[in-house]
Amino acid sequence: MRKFLLATVALAGTTLATSGAQAELILTANVGGTVFSCADQAACDTNGAVGVLGIGTTSTPQIINGVSVFGSLSTATGVPGNPGSGTDSLNSSSLQVINNTGVSQTINVSVGATDYLNGGPLAFLSGSGTMQNNAGESITLSYYADDANNQGGQTPNDRPGTLLFTDTFSAPTGAPFSFSLNQSAATSLTSPYSLTLGFDFTLDPGGQLLSRGQALTIPVPEPASLALLSAGLLGLGLVRRRRAAA
Repeated sequence: MRKFLLATVALAGTTLATSGAQAELILTANVGGTVFSCADQAACDTNGAVGVLGIGTTSTPQIINGVSVFGSLSTATGVPGNPGSGTDSLNSSSLQVINNTGVSQTINVSVGATDYLNGGPLAFLSGSGTMQNNAGESITLSYYADDANNQGGQTPNDRPGTLLFTDTFSAPTGAPFSFSLNQSAATSLTSPYSLTLGFDFTLDPGGQLLSRGQALTIPVPEPASLALLSAGLLGLGLVRRRRAAA
């Protein structure tokens, strides 16, 4: 089900103390009632780069309430410490998420970063992954932007600002199920602002979420494009004045 209306996703979650400061990249997850939270550059971060948050590695998982998370990376580009060049983005991915318990586990995750410096009129949204041994369950991907620059990701349901897009994918019975989306949404952002990603899913016993990826990208308009647009508007104004004078 696709939703373009402004809304929030209501999730059960417990606030876990983090540094919670602005200009941070934060991930918080609720895994079957157990809350895990980690910020960029904290001891739990397995990637030392500024603006890149690692949870677990490709060989050694982060285990949360019996669920193993391999190779999770979240990246904020266009923020202080990781300014990038021409694009503001928030990306989140994981190699494998495996439910090693004997019961179904509902998982809610928010990833947020603040103090984006640029911004543009159009956001591009993408997401993909594969569910295995997970018949009948679903995953919902959500994308948020906040002109008030509030920090997202401090709790599993901390997703401030405007909901740009959300989509839900349900796994049928039988074979592994792959999902993907590619969308765009108009934005009106002034810096500094924040971006937040949300993903919510359920894993059956032995169920796996493989090669998950989610990205929210806002290209910064090139100066030449802005100059061309300004020149066009100026020319249109001169033509209208001449017609009025005639």
